[in-house]
Amino acid sequence: MINTQKDIHTVYHKEAEAEGIRSVLAVPISFREDVIGILRLLSSDIRNFSAADINFAMAIADQTGIAIQRVL
Repeated sequence: MINTQKDIHTVYHKEAEAEGIRSVLAVPISFREDVIGILRLLSSDIRNFSAADINFAMAIADQTGIAIQRVL
C-alpha cells in the first residue's frame, strides 16, 4: 500500500494531506500512439488498486482519449 502523504514518489505531501488524499491511481489518456493527458483517481483510503481497478481506469481513459479527439 502507498500512502501519498509519506511516499517518496509523491511530490505534494502537505497538499495531499490537506485534501485528504491517501492513494492515487494514474493512467495515461492516449489516442493512437500519443499520450494526450492523465486520468487520476484519488482515494481518501490507503489502498492497493486491484488489476480490475486498473483495467477499468484504463478503459475509461481510452474512451476519454477518443472523446477528446472527436471534439478537436
